[in-house]
Amino acid sequence: QTSPSWYQVAGADRMSDPAQERFMAGRVGATTIEFPTASHVGGITLHSKAFVRLIERAVEATAESQQ
Repeated sequence: QTSPSWYQVAGADRMSDPAQERFMAGRVGATTIEFPTASHVGGITLHSKAFVRLIERAVEATAESQQ
């Protein structure tokens, strides 16, 4: 059994290496969105609409699998 997963990569993150973030996301087969200029929380603050869309896609996908 697999669990669907989603991941946001912050390309300008100085807390977590973006390459490591990409590796972790790829390792679990996550649906990934990347914000190349975002810092550690920049995806949430600077790209909030795209970040919310990622969450909405996750909700839709998991809701479909629960039916």
